[in-house]
Amino acid sequence: FNMLVGPVFSAGSVTQERERQTLELLLTTLIQPGQIIFAKLISSFRISTVLTLLLTEQIVLAYVMVDELRANLLSIVIFFAIILATCFLTSTLGLFCSVLCRKTSAAMILTYVIMLGLFFGPIAVGQFLQPFTTLSEAEISQYTVTSPFSAIFSGPLHFREASAAGRAVAAPAAVGLPVHWIYLGFAVGLSTVLLVLMDILFRLRWRAAAQGASA
Repeated sequence: FNMLVGPVFSAGSVTQERERQTLELLLTTLIQPGQIIFAKLISSFRISTVLTLLLTEQIVLAYVMVDELRANLLSIVIFFAIILATCFLTSTLGLFCSVLCRKTSAAMILTYVIMLGLFFGPIAVGQFLQPFTTLSEAEISQYTVTSPFSAIFSGPLHFREASAAGRAVAAPAAVGLPVHWIYLGFAVGLSTVLLVLMDILFRLRWRAAAQGASA
């Protein structure tokens, strides 16, 4: 759901300024480039995150009403952390594509293409190569760390079988650092890099606009 709504609110943040021919006026104000980027990111991130979290109330209800989930508090926290990190990444990625492109439609398409490559590409490749490799499922999952779906499925959940109440059902042991922790670091790290690049691009354009105004 967030993949659908996230770019809608962020991919047009800067391109719409270009289409309305107000970007140059915005750059000649006393507002710093970092403030412009931060304000546009917060406005789009806030809306997409609220809409996405409206669909997660069943997770809270399940935790409250299902006794077997009480032992999985850490997993519930990890699930929400993955959701928030994905919301942040999609909003940042949409804003970055909006800075690069001149048209809102082009920024939207570029954002969706990159998200499909990051979120679904590794899973599709892993499923395709699984019959042709001797790697275990846990080892293959280490190559899908850019996907929030892979991160969700790697979260630790412990249930008890109905036929054997004393035996717990746990996920297969992960190889190295769990995928969900790697994904959280990847999402935050990539978002930070994109924010730094946007700040650099805005400062270069801001200086050019300032020189043009002074000339």
